[in-house]
Amino acid sequence: MEQNEAQGFVAGLAEVLGPSMQFDPALREVADLETGTRDALRAYGWKQKWFKPKQAVQSARQQMAQEAEAQQTVEDIATAGAVAEQSGRGIDALNQALTPAEQRQPPARRNVA
Repeated sequence: MEQNEAQGFVAGLAEVLGPSMQFDPALREVADLETGTRDALRAYGWKQKWFKPKQAVQSARQQMAQEAEAQQTVEDIATAGAVAEQSGRGIDALNQALTPAEQRQPPARRNVA
């Protein structure tokens, strides 16, 4: 790959693929970004020894995905806790709005026929 091809790769990402992915993130799968990036860097004079092995890159990707999943789980738990807390506050507010007599009465039964 020559430098002008490397520049074409970068321009294609910036001008075509990047904007297209905003509409359809699955378009990311159109390009082998790892190979393209490695080729473009080689065209700019990078030596093979400067690259991490492909397996090391794959392992790092897996680790990042696991960390992102764990972070999402933590955020989901925090959101669930906040919803539960708000629900409890809502129930407390309803109970405070009821008169003492209304608070002691069991809920009305509906006759379903």
